[in-house]
Amino acid sequence: MKPKIVALGLVVGAFLISAVPAQAGKWTYGNGPTDLWLEHPPGAGAHDVCTTRAHGRVGLSQFGDPAGPPPAAPAPPYATVNVNVYAGAPGSLNGARPDTGGLRLLNGTLLLPVASTTTAPPTALNPQEQYGPDVWVYAAAPFAVSIPAGAVSAGDDMIVQKNGFGGGLTAFETATAIDCDQSSWKGTVWNVSSAGNTVVTQTSSSLTVKFGTGTTADPISTYVSDCVTLGDFDAHVHYNLVTWPTANSVRVGLLVNNPDYPTPNGSLTVERTSFAATGDVGIGENYVMNAVDPGGTFETVPTTATTGDLRAKQKGAVITTYYKDSTTAGKWQKIDTSPAYTEPVTLGLQVWGDKDQLPGAVKAKFTNFKLTGDCV
Repeated sequence: MKPKIVALGLVVGAFLISAVPAQAGKWTYGNGPTDLWLEHPPGAGAHDVCTTRAHGRVGLSQFGDPAGPPPAAPAPPYATVNVNVYAGAPGSLNGARPDTGGLRLLNGTLLLPVASTTTAPPTALNPQEQYGPDVWVYAAAPFAVSIPAGAVSAGDDMIVQKNGFGGGLTAFETATAIDCDQSSWKGTVWNVSSAGNTVVTQTSSSLTVKFGTGTTADPISTYVSDCVTLGDFDAHVHYNLVTWPTANSVRVGLLVNNPDYPTPNGSLTVERTSFAATGDVGIGENYVMNAVDPGGTFETVPTTATTGDLRAKQKGAVITTYYKDSTTAGKWQKIDTSPAYTEPVTLGLQVWGDKDQLPGAVKAKFTNFKLTGDCV
């Protein structure tokens, strides 16, 4: 049975039954408002959190008319918020209640956090964000709690707690711990996966992906950001096609993933692509914007460049894609625009191809990834 999400006052001694499951990229409303936005790894369940990291947003809110407009927000500055993470064997946290310094378990034990953090002062939101029937969040701050290795095991119950909720109360959300394959690179935590005859080498400055032939699965390497973007962003990355036979079927791409990625497994992609000699959707060497998934178009730009940069920039409800290389005098060249996804998204770096179309080994390298914008 999945654990529940709750918002408890200090005097409440047990979990309440009525709760709404957490969702990626959402404020959580259980038996009341939590003012917690807990992120879950791509492809994981709605209650799952990595054993080594919990992250998301904390908010400051008040009640108001569900139909709006929101109530006037208290004037800033706002105080920092403490976020605590607790863990225990399955079922051991049932009935826990907040107490000074930790959580009081049903057996009387005071459980201390396995990790904690203090956020920066929340910043005012304009517009305010509404959730639940009548909750308006007027300020928010990101949080990320690093959990010491070995402190939490896969399958453990976890609680993420926001202190100071509602003036003296505390709110928390429960989760299940899972093992995650994660790596930090260029200031971002990534969820990593690969298949086929694929070798990935990561250094502080580069990600190198090498494909070999003779495999039973299509080769693919994917880095998906653990954070989700909030609103406008600008992401770009440098690519280098180190070993690149012609018509090799391989795509080297910057991805803007749908809000529920990888289920469904759809993205807007900005690619440097070598279409296969036969049976592919195009021919030759190209830059590609594939924006069919969010309702855009499929566009190609022929090229001979083997090193350059890919870029996706969201402003409002529009994503614009670009490339630059030696043929553009170092200036960004627009490929096309696309409708943006309507909810927060993850970003990705991916190299993928067709095992039946590879004429030989392929090797590509990413460097200089940069993201501007809020990603929590």
